[in-house]
Amino acid sequence: MATTKQTFVYKTAPVPIRLDVYLPSAPPSDGQGLPLLVWFHGGGLLQGNRDSVAPHHLNGVTKHGYALISADYRLCPQVSVGEVLDGKQTSRMLGYNSHTVVQSFPCLHEPLSLCSNS
Repeated sequence: MATTKQTFVYKTAPVPIRLDVYLPSAPPSDGQGLPLLVWFHGGGLLQGNRDSVAPHHLNGVTKHGYALISADYRLCPQVSVGEVLDGKQTSRMLGYNSHTVVQSFPCLHEPLSLCSNS
């Protein structure tokens, strides 16, 4: 079974900030939705990007049947640490504010898990 990837822009000011959604290529056989894993890249808030998602997380999309979101976010020193850690940015990314990435995929459901590396 393969994994599909779609890229979205979830924030546009001052530059486009993107996220990737990874899904199993086949829907769940039990008709249930997919649990969601949201992964934030490491880099001390200074470097890194959404493409550095760990291979075991990518493999888990098909092996364990979950959806994965890997997002870029604004980094220091271009913005303050407070702006990097701003909860509004995260809520936009998850689709609960102005963007509807999660709502675009009816196969997604709770539980929602957050993870990162550093």
